[in-house]
Amino acid sequence: MFNLCDATEREKVQQTQRLAVLALGTTRNTSNSILSPTRGSTIHLETRFSGPVILSDSGLQFTKVLGDASRYISLGGGNVLAMRLRGGTFVGRSVTSATNFIPPQERLYAGGPTSVRGFAQNELGSLLYVSQTYKVLPPHDFVTDTTVVDSAYRRIVPGGGNTLLVGNLEFRLRSPVLPDVLQVTLFTDAGEVWNRGGGTTLNRVRLKVTPGVQFTAFSPVGPVRVAVGYNPYRRPPGPLYYEATNEGGELVCVTPGNTIPTHITTNSDGVVTTIKQDAGFCPSDFQPAKDNRFLNKLTFSFAIGQAF
Repeated sequence: MFNLCDATEREKVQQTQRLAVLALGTTRNTSNSILSPTRGSTIHLETRFSGPVILSDSGLQFTKVLGDASRYISLGGGNVLAMRLRGGTFVGRSVTSATNFIPPQERLYAGGPTSVRGFAQNELGSLLYVSQTYKVLPPHDFVTDTTVVDSAYRRIVPGGGNTLLVGNLEFRLRSPVLPDVLQVTLFTDAGEVWNRGGGTTLNRVRLKVTPGVQFTAFSPVGPVRVAVGYNPYRRPPGPLYYEATNEGGELVCVTPGNTIPTHITTNSDGVVTTIKQDAGFCPSDFQPAKDNRFLNKLTFSFAIGQAF
């Protein structure tokens, strides 16, 4: 799940390590409501640090900087123009480096009902795929056969990144039906999550833009909303794994074109063919086929509270 195939790299993240984080944040809030602002602004800045000086292991060092700014403008009649810009990065460390490993819970993610609503939760940016089946191509010598998989995959694992940029623009409109209870929102979200370093430069980063519509009902627990975002983009290339039934169900890299040794084992039922991952980095060449059907380009999300 960390895109680490080499045994030495796996050992680094599987051993017990101390993680300590020191966080400092500051917020300036001039909005007129906590649950659903109609005017004012909020600015939030946060820095998170981990290192040996506060008793973290040397392999868990990072400095993360996050910023979030929102502005709300009343248009009259209960209508509101809302804007937000959010960004974050790691200073001096890289998520892609196994030496300077950053825990998944500290990486930067985007996608979901409070971020870029055309993407499912945390699925904007790099992804790992876990397949349902695999096939072994000839020659069947059970030593260096090439293993490939069907295009179907069972689940997606978000990889996160070390740099984040998200922008949101909303027109929150008073509903013509039950205007004190219902609100219709037209929105456009844009953003990207990527890894600085590894050959990725800013001019190669392309923001994903996903427009949509949202329906909000005001309740005693806060605004309850259903959002529908339109996502015309194909899923990004990434490593593809098969959850093997041998050796404790390990994830074996089965990205098409990757050569994987296969082995014959014998159990009470006879001869069984298994696959085993070679040491090395898992290729990131698998990309799911694009589905051009309109309904499959829609992302539905449900949440309590405004997006920002």
